[in-house]
Amino acid sequence: MPDFANISGFKTVVYVEDQEVNILLMQAMLRHRPGLRLVVASSGTQAWELTEGLEPALLMLDIRLPDCTGIELLLRLRQHPGCRDAPAVAVTAEHDFSIRNTGFVELWTKPLHFDRVLSQLDALVGGQGLIAEPFSPSNANGIGQTQLKLIAGGDALTHCGHVTCRTEVAVLAASRIPG
Repeated sequence: MPDFANISGFKTVVYVEDQEVNILLMQAMLRHRPGLRLVVASSGTQAWELTEGLEPALLMLDIRLPDCTGIELLLRLRQHPGCRDAPAVAVTAEHDFSIRNTGFVELWTKPLHFDRVLSQLDALVGGQGLIAEPFSPSNANGIGQTQLKLIAGGDALTHCGHVTCRTEVAVLAASRIPG
């Protein structure tokens, strides 16, 4: 594995998520924090392999992964010396999930709100010097002005200041909202 995530001057954030749309949205949000480098894994096994030798500033773990739970994964990742002290955030659509006695320091429920995620990232990883510019729909590089529509499958998806999605999404099309 290339050592891009431990480049001097950058802080590494590990995101473990198996839904592609959620990964794309987190990548879009972190573009507003150029001092952070996002390492993404889509399973517990992949996260274990990718984090070997890393010293992440933050772990963000989905609670329902294809091969384990986020709680199980966090316990396992703590075995890596570089992950022992990294704060961990549970990211889930389960609104009744409790982080009590799990090792997570925060719970972020989906749909994720851009401004809250960026604010909490700053607080958790020490945002000094990491911010490109504050998030707002007018500087979101298309995020704030983009409407996502489901073109194969269930419900329509939209963006209106926060992320709304269904995990069953298969095919999405993006179109600009006239402004």
